[in-house]
Amino acid sequence: MAYAPSIGLPEIPDNLIGRYRELINDIDSVSVREEDGALLVHNITGRNVPVVLDPTMLLTSDQWKSHMVKQQIDSPYILSYFLGNNKRHRQWVDRLSKYTGYKVVVLPFQLRDLFWGDERRFDVGPQEFLGLIDGASIVCTDSYHGVLFSVNLNKEFYAFLRFNEREKLNQNSRVLNFLDRIDMSDRIVDPSRNPEISDINWSVINEKIALHRSVSHDYLRSSLF
Repeated sequence: MAYAPSIGLPEIPDNLIGRYRELINDIDSVSVREEDGALLVHNITGRNVPVVLDPTMLLTSDQWKSHMVKQQIDSPYILSYFLGNNKRHRQWVDRLSKYTGYKVVVLPFQLRDLFWGDERRFDVGPQEFLGLIDGASIVCTDSYHGVLFSVNLNKEFYAFLRFNEREKLNQNSRVLNFLDRIDMSDRIVDPSRNPEISDINWSVINEKIALHRSVSHDYLRSSLF
C-alpha cells in the first residue's frame, strides 16, 4: 500500500515513465496527496487512484496540541518560515508587519534570514515548531507543511509559492492542490500587492477537512483490512 505519496512535479521525464509504470503497478493499493499526482498516475498506468490527505492532517488540532511545546513570546507576532530565498516574499512580510504592528519572528533557513526580522529562533525542534505556529497571530510561509499545520491549527496564514512556474522541478502543486481542495486559494500571496487582512471562516474549513479526513481514514481501513 502507498499512502499519500507526493510526485510533486508537473510531469514525469519521458525516460522514467516506463520505470514509474512498472513500480507503481507493483503496489496493490495506491493513493496520492494531490490531484495533479492522481492525473500523472492515471496517464502512466491507467489507474484511477484516490486523493487523500497528507499524513499530518490525519491528526486533529487537539491531538497535535498535546505534543507541542508552547513558546514564550511577549507580544503578537508574525511567524516567518521560508525555505526559498525570495527577497520579495520577505519584503511583503515587512509590509505586513508595518500594517499590523506585529513583530516578525523568523525561523532561519536561508543565510539572509540570519539578519532579518525582529527575533530569530534557532533551538526549534518539531514540538517547538508547532508551538510557534500555534502562538502566532499570523503565519507567513512557503513551506507545504507550514501551510498544513497553520490550517490544522486554525491560524491566520499567508502562503507563498516557492518555485517559479517555469522550473522543471516546480513543486507548487502540493500547496496549490491542497488549498484548492478546501477553498482557500485566496490565501496565496501576490507579493506585488499590499497586505490586506481578511477573516477566515474556520467552521466551514474544518468541516471540509473533517470530510477529507474521513475519506482518508476509509481508504486506510479498506487497504489494510
